[in-house]
Amino acid sequence: MTHLIQIETEFLNSANSEMLGTIALANEIRNETKNGFDKQLKLAQQFNQAMLWFRKSETKEMLAEAGIEWSTEKDFVERVFQWNYTSKYHNKLMRVAKLMEDEPAVVTKFKRACTSAENNGERAVRTVANLMKFAGQLEQQDKPEVAKPKTYVSLSVAKDGINGDKGFSARVTAEGVVTNGEMDDSYLNGKVTDLLRQMNEVVQLLQREGVL
Repeated sequence: MTHLIQIETEFLNSANSEMLGTIALANEIRNETKNGFDKQLKLAQQFNQAMLWFRKSETKEMLAEAGIEWSTEKDFVERVFQWNYTSKYHNKLMRVAKLMEDEPAVVTKFKRACTSAENNGERAVRTVANLMKFAGQLEQQDKPEVAKPKTYVSLSVAKDGINGDKGFSARVTAEGVVTNGEMDDSYLNGKVTDLLRQMNEVVQLLQREGVL
């Protein structure tokens, strides 16, 4: 903790008994790779608690009384942990902590996937960033696939054309007309609306006759 001035170090010693261990763990992980993943998970939980502690109004009062100017989360992250705030590493850790609390099975699946890849001679990178990416992929897989209605006619107006710098598209589907964007010119909008209405009427007629 040589990067902290004495008053800051003394404050952390007296205000939060677990903080020094969290900082030490963060510094230890800084120089580790694969073997540091489990420590990253532990750090995520501890850092999440540290951030929640920092956000408390009581903590802000203690800081003010101690004469320490950590007015923002950026100050706390950069001064105490020496992380670049704009890298959002602290945000990743907090999301991992929430994932571990809400869906611990996802972490287990990620570890097993990494081990399986390594057993197959592949390179598996165990990081909190890859864990969150893995969790996002699982979430997408679990989402039920929504069937889109069949499209019979489509119309597309390119940008920087008759509609100015805006594009426009429309589809006549089995369930009606679906549009994306607007036609700015009232004359063109009327013509396009009429065309889409007529094409929709044709589709509906063919549906009633059993052709579609």
